[in-house]
Amino acid sequence: MDFKDIVLSDLEEFMLAAELEELQVKLANDTEDDTLMIKNKSDADFYIRQINKLRKQKEEINEFVDQEVERQLKLYQEYREKSLRPLDSQIAFYEEALKTFTLNEYEQTGKKSIKLPNGTIGIKKQQPKYIYNDEEVLEFLRENELNDYIRMKPELNKKDLKKNALVNSNNELVINGKTVPGVVVVPQDDKFEVK
Repeated sequence: MDFKDIVLSDLEEFMLAAELEELQVKLANDTEDDTLMIKNKSDADFYIRQINKLRKQKEEINEFVDQEVERQLKLYQEYREKSLRPLDSQIAFYEEALKTFTLNEYEQTGKKSIKLPNGTIGIKKQQPKYIYNDEEVLEFLRENELNDYIRMKPELNKKDLKKNALVNSNNELVINGKTVPGVVVVPQDDKFEVK
């Protein structure tokens, strides 16, 4: 904190105290009375400024903590990678040696797996991997009228339904004079907000 910050902090504290005295309002941490009486727009504006200052302090705290968490997380990830790298290398070395051994045994005995006291090693046939270009496959299936292999998933267009329907006095959604089943309309109280 440099001299300029100290002077600004002192000035802000002086201005706040003077304003509190002039408007005869109190801060949230005053303990005399928990109820706040706002008498006019100046009082209301004062509280809005206080809320804005507090929100800014919250933002600064969140920003600082997020930066620290990110920095710490990066350090932990670096530690993990550094610690696991030699272990992974050792595992890969042992696995390669076991693979060679297993392949030699398979050639000699025809057995695909070998049971040992600490585990089983073996050769396992894998299924082929399919890589699709969905657009090309769909085009082919449509051209050849193979629609059994095409999924047609109907989806509800909630936005347009809500826009074109009405809510009746029973809080039901109504479109074309008919109540839509499966929709519950829950009225919400007005929400107070400070911007």
